[in-house]
Amino acid sequence: MIRLLTIPFFVFLILFSLAWLALSVFVMRRSLGSRSWPRTVGTVVATEVKRTLTGDIPVNSVSYEPRVKYTYSVRGQQYERDKLTAAVTPGIREPAGAAAIVAKYPVGHQVTVFYNPADPGDAVLVAGGSSGNWYFVLFGCALLVASVLGLISQWPR
Repeated sequence: MIRLLTIPFFVFLILFSLAWLALSVFVMRRSLGSRSWPRTVGTVVATEVKRTLTGDIPVNSVSYEPRVKYTYSVRGQQYERDKLTAAVTPGIREPAGAAAIVAKYPVGHQVTVFYNPADPGDAVLVAGGSSGNWYFVLFGCALLVASVLGLISQWPR
């Protein structure tokens, strides 16, 4: 009986890991693709370090997100965006780390904006991927392999 109950669990894990992998590959391709996006000049209009609490207990669950709002124009159309990168970015545990990123973008200064040619409202200030993208793909692969092996080990003979 226990063996029969674990089979649906491993099937669920396989489906979950496939969905995880698909999403991870999509994000990775998008972030790497942003390197070839056209560029335009934008202006920083606001910056902040956003403090976020996750979970029920605030101990070890605080992260800081650098927020940079900028405006830019593509083919006469004005846009406003606050996305720094298309890559997955880990939470920053210290406010000084987020503040250092924000300090690179003083309000009123001009910045290079990379925009998606298919959707000019989709733009970033930092093009390209990050090592965090690869970790998500590797985790998905490891979970898929472990799930398939677990299913094989539980399959009735």
